[in-house]
Amino acid sequence: MDGGVKQKEETQRIKAAVKKNFKQLRRQQVRAAQTRSLETANERPATADGPLTQAKADEESTTLQKEAGAIAPHFPLLDDPLSVDFPFSDDLATFLGPVPDSEDSTRKHFAPSYEESELLMYYLARIFPMQYTHYSNRKWGRGWLFWLLNKNGPLYKAALSLAALHKHSLMCAVNEDLRHNDVLLEYHTSALRGLQDFIGQPQGYAVFKDDEDFIEVIACGSALISFEVFRGGKGDWQPHLQATTAIMKTMDLSRLAFHASGRIESFVSSSARERRGIDAALSFHAPVLLWMDLLACASTGNVPFLPYETWLQMEGFDMTKIMGCQNWVMKAIGDLAVLEERKVSLKGQTEDALLDWIGRARKIGDELEAGMEGLDLRDEANNPASHVTRIFATAALVQLYATRASLALSEPAEGQRSVARVIGEIRRMPRATLSIRQLTWPICVVGSMAAPHQQAFFEDLVSEVLVESDASFGNCRTVNEIIRQCWDHRNLHPGQHWDWRRAMADMGICALLI
Repeated sequence: MDGGVKQKEETQRIKAAVKKNFKQLRRQQVRAAQTRSLETANERPATADGPLTQAKADEESTTLQKEAGAIAPHFPLLDDPLSVDFPFSDDLATFLGPVPDSEDSTRKHFAPSYEESELLMYYLARIFPMQYTHYSNRKWGRGWLFWLLNKNGPLYKAALSLAALHKHSLMCAVNEDLRHNDVLLEYHTSALRGLQDFIGQPQGYAVFKDDEDFIEVIACGSALISFEVFRGGKGDWQPHLQATTAIMKTMDLSRLAFHASGRIESFVSSSARERRGIDAALSFHAPVLLWMDLLACASTGNVPFLPYETWLQMEGFDMTKIMGCQNWVMKAIGDLAVLEERKVSLKGQTEDALLDWIGRARKIGDELEAGMEGLDLRDEANNPASHVTRIFATAALVQLYATRASLALSEPAEGQRSVARVIGEIRRMPRATLSIRQLTWPICVVGSMAAPHQQAFFEDLVSEVLVESDASFGNCRTVNEIIRQCWDHRNLHPGQHWDWRRAMADMGICALLI
């Protein structure tokens, strides 16, 4: 970054995103403290004199404030938690308070507790494979991940919070009375604070003195996005995505191309093995972030934050290693987001503008059809990535139909045929190697547009996940709610166009479908 206008704009984006995160977290902390204090008060026996006196009530109020303050001692407790004016840059240290010497030394030389060790292994063994089913250890292994986690930084805390969240969801399935988890809140708070310590230092982006710090921040941001998705993905993920993509865009493109290619050269500042770990981490997290960025567009209506066309054309940049879908389909999904944005600006434009838009829409559809014909010629029927690619490609055609239908440029019969193609691809999918949880984007997009005679298929599909013990972990329940919202409103208002994004707006949510 050159310290100019672009850097200031990116800094302001991160500032706003992090500020929103901490306000939301602070509100949750105060609410949790109030709940615990009320529960404690209810459990106390009544005094012999009857109801609490005013003095006793004042004492209870003081206790409540102390308990809430104990959760997050670095934040002032105000009557209105949302009135906190979160500072940035030079004022950050004053606002958060000094970092104890022991905290800095702990980051360098720490011995995790038994509970943390258990959660860390749980994350590596269960959560990471669940997040990234298609990731292969053949080229890079997972040593780079363990290396980053061992730094005891924000990524470490974020990983523990993901593991604690999954365990908590399993416990809630057995005992519905469990409402909050202090351990979960503690790790999530630590991850957020650690990330803010990184990106909010006075020197701004200069804090990323090497790739090591840079990749840890990117990895932590991705983990925090996953945390919100695993909680249902209805909201709160957008500030994380905006901040993390803003940081990612500050990296020189040649460095990303180098990391993606996997070449290893000699370096003065670090050993070849450490360099390889950085290469592996960046070659993994750059596609992860782009995956989140592209699929978010169907929910937000925005264009991608990242330069998806350039990235997807780079040597070694392979989305199939992350989420199973080939690059050409992901490019089409990005193009659909751009097409959707241009549709909004068509109002009041000339007929030539509409014809240009129709031509762009036709081009996207032709590219998707040509890509699927190429898959047929290569005969990759036994390749799991081929199945995922086909499902996403046919789902993208459904999204294209929905975009055109909103302008009355498509007939319902076309939509039904497009939906039927996706149903056929999902039925051919090998269930032994692929999970329904990996397909929330196509299921939500396509299921929302399903005709009445096609809806039973999606009901059965989603129910496979909803009957599992960890059904509350993830966004499948959210997807089910969105789909049914579309169906219900289409039945009530058959002449209106209803799709997944309109259903989300009606529900007051914005779901990340990954």
